[in-house]
Amino acid sequence: MEILQFSGGKDSLACLYMLEPKWDNLTVVWGNSGAAYPETLELMEKIKKLVRFVEVKADQPSFIENVGYPSDILSIRSTPLGHVVHGTNGRRFTDYLSCCNANLWRPVDQRCKELGATVIYRGQRKQDEKKGPIMNGQVVDGVKYVFPLYEWTTDQVKWFLGDRIPSYYLAEKSSHDCWSCTAYLEDNWERIKNLPNEKREHVMNVLMDMRDVIKRDMNELDGVINGCLQ
Repeated sequence: MEILQFSGGKDSLACLYMLEPKWDNLTVVWGNSGAAYPETLELMEKIKKLVRFVEVKADQPSFIENVGYPSDILSIRSTPLGHVVHGTNGRRFTDYLSCCNANLWRPVDQRCKELGATVIYRGQRKQDEKKGPIMNGQVVDGVKYVFPLYEWTTDQVKWFLGDRIPSYYLAEKSSHDCWSCTAYLEDNWERIKNLPNEKREHVMNVLMDMRDVIKRDMNELDGVINGCLQ
């Protein structure tokens, strides 16, 4: 079975349309974290009418409640185990890779295996700053991974999509995955700024709490370094 792992971002969307000749035999698998944007859900409804579509549901809000908000910079004492060991309290945080893995990557990969995938397509490109460990054309556990856009630039992707590109890419750099994401901040600040007022206020409160616990740790680190240099 040939499967496209679909995020709804511009690269996976371009990959979908590039694979149009294969649509009769292609299955699109999308991971719904449970914190999807309304416009992302609308896009998925359109995609469902085009191809065989499988939705994989996770529960990111429960993950955040039990484990913590995703962060690019992590204070160990603000993690669930850190709260126990250090006796700290307040908002909890976790590394962003664990959050994505629990709510998107692992559930989607597991469903692809259950479906009997032999070929998995992804929108990953060589130009991407963040990449998974699997390379274009690599075979892992009998599954071949193919990245049709691997050599493409961002401009080529936008040109290929034309008016099919989601409108928010005209003002933002990042895709609309989880509205409550508090990581990938080098790409996400525009997306956060453009959130509806109530959601933006919520995310900003989380980011300010994150800043406070990181400052606390940085102050302690500075104290150690300065003390050792004296």
